[in-house]
Formats: sequence, structure tokens, C-alpha cells
Amino acid sequence: MADSGNFQSAGSVAFAYPSYKLFQAARFFIVLATEMTADVTLLLTMLGACAMAMLTPTLLKDPPIYDSLRERTVARERARLDRAAAVARERE
Repeated sequence: MADSGNFQSAGSVAFAYPSYKLFQAARFFIVLATEMTADVTLLLTMLGACAMAMLTPTLLKDPPIYDSLRERTVARERARLDRAAAVARERE
């Protein structure tokens, strides 16, 4: 995977596919809960809940929250830098 300049590590599947990272976290907590309770009766229910939690935003074509927050932060920072540059030009 080539570096696209957006702070992704070259071999990181988690950064290339954000839903993969969510799947890993969900799978980890399901296994953890199953081991802690020593009961598998809720395993299918938890898998179904995780699948629906991942499927719903995908079907609604809703962007991941971290992407939306990053875009908003970048836009605010860009506006702040533009204002600072305008003030600096006025002082000259």
C-alpha cells in the first residue's frame, strides 16, 4: 500500500479499512464476555447485535464519526490559519 499522505502506516489494515478495526474490537469483547461468564447462550445475540451495529451505518451510507470529526477539525484549522494570514497581511 503506497503512502497517500494522510498519516496512514504502510501496512496497516486497520487504517485502510476502519470497519475492520471495529470488527476486531467487537470480536475481542465478545470473546472476553464469553470467557468471563463461561456461558455461550448470549453469544449468538451479541454477534447479531454487532452485525446490526456495523450493517446499519453501512446501509445508510453514513460516514464513520471519526472521518466526520477529522474533516470538521481540518476545516476549522484551515479557517483559523486563513484568518491569521489575513491579519498578518493587514499588518504589513
